[in-house]
Amino acid sequence: MVANTVIKRDLIGLYARNWDQTFSNILQNAVNDFNTKYVKGWALANLDPRLAMITGLIKNSTMTPYVADKWMYAGFSMQADLPTMTGVQELEFIQ
Repeated sequence: MVANTVIKRDLIGLYARNWDQTFSNILQNAVNDFNTKYVKGWALANLDPRLAMITGLIKNSTMTPYVADKWMYAGFSMQADLPTMTGVQELEFIQ
C-alpha cells in the first residue's frame, strides 16, 4: 500500500487528487497479476538447465516476500533429510 504521497514540485501540471489511492490501485493490480501468473511457482531450471539437478536435491525451497529487520528469509529441505527407515517405527524406552 502506498501512503503519504506528496507532490514536491509540479512541472507537468499534476492537479490535486488522491495519489495514495491511485498508486495503491496500480500496485495492487500488478501484485494480483504477478500472483495469478506464478500461482504454481516458477522453475529455476528456466534460468539454466543445470539448476534442474540442484532443485531435484533441494526440495521445498521457499523465500518469503516479507522482509523483517532488513532480512529476507529463505529455507529448503534436502533429499537426505527424508527418513530412510522403512516399516513401522516404534520408540523403545529403557525400563
